[in-house]
Amino acid sequence: MVQQLVRLLVGEGARQAAITVLTPYLGQSRVLRSVLRLSAFPDVRVSTVDLFQGDENDIILLSMTRTERLTEFIRMRNRLVVSCSRARFAMVIIGNDALLRQCEHWAQVLDALEATKCVGSRLPVRYQSRPDQIEWLEAAGTVSSENLTKEIEASLASVAPSERGRSGP
Repeated sequence: MVQQLVRLLVGEGARQAAITVLTPYLGQSRVLRSVLRLSAFPDVRVSTVDLFQGDENDIILLSMTRTERLTEFIRMRNRLVVSCSRARFAMVIIGNDALLRQCEHWAQVLDALEATKCVGSRLPVRYQSRPDQIEWLEAAGTVSSENLTKEIEASLASVAPSERGRSGP
């Protein structure tokens, strides 16, 4: 879903440097950074929430890891505040809302977003070329932690061997 959103935003004219993908975990940030670089989006910043404290960007995509349970790391209020206060113009939270609701702070955020119909399993998209039409962006599928390695290998297999060794900017 993150890759789909980045592709859509850049396709609609957003500069890659104006987009930041935030995630709670270093391992997830490394995977997302690799996937975006291999997808021709090397200038999209990918960072952990902790490393992004004090920074901001125009567009923030907050990618929460799908796990069976919330860790204490995600439950910490200061991480929620950092996560949700870094966007100048737009923010999209990608994650399992039922799981996030297990944390009181996240439940409050989701309740506020739900009150304005900003929570759902798909995202309404309006293209500049067709401003009167709304299309729905849906996740291609859920990637469980055990299938993550397979997903990465599939992404790498589609890239020419000469491109795999490039480290990007």
